[in-house]
Amino acid sequence: MRSEDVLKVTDQERLYAFAAGDPKAEVRKRAAMRLKDDAAKKRLLEKEKDLSVQTEIVGSMDDEDLLFELASAWPNRWIRKAAILRLKDDAHLMQIIFNQNEESELRYHAATRISGQKAMKQILQSPDIRISDGKSIYIDNNLLALRVHLVSRLEEDEILQKIAADREEYEDVRIAAVKKLDSAHQDLLRIIAEERPDDPDLYDMRDLRAAAVSRLTNEELLRKYLYSGEGEIRSAAMFALQDQDVFKETVLEEDGSNEMLEASVRAIQDQDFLFDLAMHYVQRTEGPQMACFAAKKVEDPDRLADLAIGAATFGASEIAAENLHHDDLLIRVLRGVREKDAGERKENRWLDPVGEFYSHDLLAQNIQCIAAKNLKDLRPLVQILLDDPGDGIYTTDGNFKEYGIERLSDDPESLAAYIRMETDDLALECAREWTEDP
Repeated sequence: MRSEDVLKVTDQERLYAFAAGDPKAEVRKRAAMRLKDDAAKKRLLEKEKDLSVQTEIVGSMDDEDLLFELASAWPNRWIRKAAILRLKDDAHLMQIIFNQNEESELRYHAATRISGQKAMKQILQSPDIRISDGKSIYIDNNLLALRVHLVSRLEEDEILQKIAADREEYEDVRIAAVKKLDSAHQDLLRIIAEERPDDPDLYDMRDLRAAAVSRLTNEELLRKYLYSGEGEIRSAAMFALQDQDVFKETVLEEDGSNEMLEASVRAIQDQDFLFDLAMHYVQRTEGPQMACFAAKKVEDPDRLADLAIGAATFGASEIAAENLHHDDLLIRVLRGVREKDAGERKENRWLDPVGEFYSHDLLAQNIQCIAAKNLKDLRPLVQILLDDPGDGIYTTDGNFKEYGIERLSDDPESLAAYIRMETDDLALECAREWTEDP
């Protein structure tokens, strides 16, 4: 209560007294954050023992000089980090970045706050940001990330070209530069992308080469890379081409990573193809997953209803039911998913997204629950529940009849109509839990 009430206090002296002397950290924290004087906050910071309160105090400060003082000299690294994340002045931030005695993670956070292109350029061109000492295979990943971050925000084309072409530069940094190059640099991109088995340094940089391929505009060259033996290169070429037929072939072929297959399905626009994939595709190990990805992209409500009732995989049916918001079609799903001829499904079972088979009836009830959840008008649900045998009510998780009765409780008139006609004792006992009407 006091932590809420302190938010209404405006008197600065009283706020300071609460921030300095309240026994509860939450009250001290909220009081301190409402102070307007950063110098007063710094005095509190020197007295406060709770680190969470200290970091909140620093996080509410705006005085650049005070923040720089904290970021540079405060003994606790969490306070320094909180102050760094409030700094705005590039000159102050650069002093943190070039401080060799500071933790590299905090130097990275300072780099993320740099806003000026001139400062970014100066940092990138300086030899003082040493990612490794040159005597060891180990590198400082924070300083590497610092460099990648700045390159990804740099706008100076000449420097980006030099970094992209520099064989002594780290691969991640070169990738960041390549991604910033525009279509005017096709010659450089072709050189980086080229397969060179005789040049192991470049040949091993598959991610760099893939980044270069993704920026190419020459269709003939991109089609050549479609047949690369390296998945990263092939994928980059495919998405640079944006050829719908290539995406479809990729989904139906027998190899390729799950990531590439999923990305290909997401790129396909052909609704007929997506529907067929979602409805039937189980041929390969990843088939059920591909069907799910496809089901997410199907837009037509009638097709979603067809999928909810008859898709070969439970996952695709589930996704279709979740995306269906048309009452007439939801009623069709509620009736049709249990009536579907079990003989059409292998051994009266339903394939799930990871290729396992489960009881069709149990999973069908899950689809019914989803459909009932999406209904706006609950009146048609009354007769559907009356017709449902309710097998397993109270004993089976996901029992549709039990959930449907709960759903009817959102419409007291429909629930009353259902109760008047129901004769099953277990169903009536369940309904008793959802009404207070004697």
